[in-house]
Amino acid sequence: MIDLKEKLNTDGVCIIRNVLDDAGILDIRTRAEKWKKQFYDNIEMFKKNMSVGVADNSQLLDGQKHYKSLRAGNLVFNNQKDIVAIHNLYEFFKEDIDHIVRTYLKHYIADLYSCKCKVLYSNILIKRPNDEGVVFFHRDLKVKDEWRRAYNFGFYLDDTTEDSCVYFVKGSHLNDSTSYDEKDAVPMVAKKGNVCVHDAHVFHGSLGRPFNHTRETVYVGFIPWDTLYI
Repeated sequence: MIDLKEKLNTDGVCIIRNVLDDAGILDIRTRAEKWKKQFYDNIEMFKKNMSVGVADNSQLLDGQKHYKSLRAGNLVFNNQKDIVAIHNLYEFFKEDIDHIVRTYLKHYIADLYSCKCKVLYSNILIKRPNDEGVVFFHRDLKVKDEWRRAYNFGFYLDDTTEDSCVYFVKGSHLNDSTSYDEKDAVPMVAKKGNVCVHDAHVFHGSLGRPFNHTRETVYVGFIPWDTLYI
């Protein structure tokens, strides 16, 4: 059995194998299709408010230094105006997220929080073949002066490869350095049904290489119940 606390304390990231069986994958995928449909049904409204976000001076794998994303409200788009991320799902689909947490994460939450936690992140990321599928090196939270024991659980609904998976700099949650090199990052190749959990302070990113199939990942992140929102 994985000592989840120990892995997160030392590496900042851990893959938990076979959390979802075929029925679990279908359960979350069905809910995800409903989420996407609701936003696609209203996509023209979002496109009217689209803006370009630029990650300047960001560290990217494969030597890339800048990345542009198209954003509108809760949505992120690729250059073809396809949705590649929906953020803050809990705001719209609370019952679905609560169901996923209760059904699939109960033991892990008990281990990490003694069940006393609250949702901080809830999103779906859709990485498509031949997209500019880069996510710049970043921390979900800065190391200093932000919440501790903040963990993100990523449910993989598709298999990944070294081209389509997320890369992590293990141990980077333990300091505030930004002087990381591509060689410091390691691929966390996950299979569908796996959950990749990471400390929200660990450096991570993904490549801009082409790959063969769409990768969908549903993320739910938590902080301790007694943490104040600021």
